[in-house]
Amino acid sequence: LNTRFRTLANNEFEKNLYKLMNNAVFGKTMENVRDHVDVRLITRWDGRYGAEAMIAKPNFHSRSIFSENLISVGLRKLEVKMNKPIYIGMCILEIAKLRLYEFHYEYMIPLYRDTCKILYTDTDSLIYLLECENVYEDIKCDIARFDTSDYPERNAYDIPSVNNKIPGLMKDENCGAIMTEFIGLRAKMYALRVIGKSDTKRIKGVKKNDHFRRLCVMFERCNGTVERTMISNTSYPNRSLLYLGDIIKYLCNVCCIFYCNNKIKSYNTSVLSIQELCELSIPNHFTYTLFPRLRSIFSTR
Repeated sequence: LNTRFRTLANNEFEKNLYKLMNNAVFGKTMENVRDHVDVRLITRWDGRYGAEAMIAKPNFHSRSIFSENLISVGLRKLEVKMNKPIYIGMCILEIAKLRLYEFHYEYMIPLYRDTCKILYTDTDSLIYLLECENVYEDIKCDIARFDTSDYPERNAYDIPSVNNKIPGLMKDENCGAIMTEFIGLRAKMYALRVIGKSDTKRIKGVKKNDHFRRLCVMFERCNGTVERTMISNTSYPNRSLLYLGDIIKYLCNVCCIFYCNNKIKSYNTSVLSIQELCELSIPNHFTYTLFPRLRSIFSTR
């Protein structure tokens, strides 16, 4: 129903609204009810329902002080009801993966072979580096695989506008505009430049106005912090906004080291390579597990 309404929408607001309505339902199916917290607003210290009694509870989770006479206390749920249809969200994610795998291995690889390279992938999208004569001619030849409804009626490639919002079909998000630059640092952290459009920058966990107001174009500098103003108070987290890599387990020839990227970067100004990690003197507080058999599997010799 929402997809049909989105097809009939005449403006971006309505398109985004019906898309959000679908995404919100999906998100509720995968909601983690274990993280739910019971929040109490308290104005006194003493008494059965005062701050002292709440903080002393075994399920005490956190507290926030708003003023001298007002605090909030978070309590973990004593009873967790697993009442979310997690299997629905799981199936949606698996079907999305299956569609991407089918498109890549059954269509793109046979068509382009070694001239096709994936730069970035998300749950339902792919960013490719293609070396070919004219990719838009290939789209026209296999128009049944693509949703081209957002292309202008009179476009330079003479691609017809068909398959409007049909689920499971791939779509050119740039609508024929040429992407000239792309940088992907890790999951949910990338930037791209398209001819005739403003730069696109995505960083999960950072407000959009910080993307454009504070971050330099195309992530040319990768050391930045932002100051966030919350509704109830002001916090100053020095977050590492931009950093390369998305791996927390580094596999060496002799051991598997569990260590955070930020900690490894403290040894040097850049992220260490696997070879450099192997040459590190492992400190005493390192947690590691030996896997002798991996030497024969992952040896570079």
